[in-house]
Amino acid sequence: MTVNEPAVRLQVAPTTVSLLVGDLSRKGILERCEGEADRRRRIIGIAADQQPAITAWLAPGAAAWRKAPAP
Repeated sequence: MTVNEPAVRLQVAPTTVSLLVGDLSRKGILERCEGEADRRRRIIGIAADQQPAITAWLAPGAAAWRKAPAP
């Protein structure tokens, strides 16, 4: 996703997201790459080697959100 997408979802300024992405990129948690259609566009994503740890960390919360609205 682009920087603007999480900014809208989190209801914060794109500048704030950009700073956070920069910090997480330097730590190797996120990666920035060029968009395929527009090379000026920067796409952010979870670094491949960090995906298992992030998934394990988020899994309990995701399971709870799936269970909460169930009858």
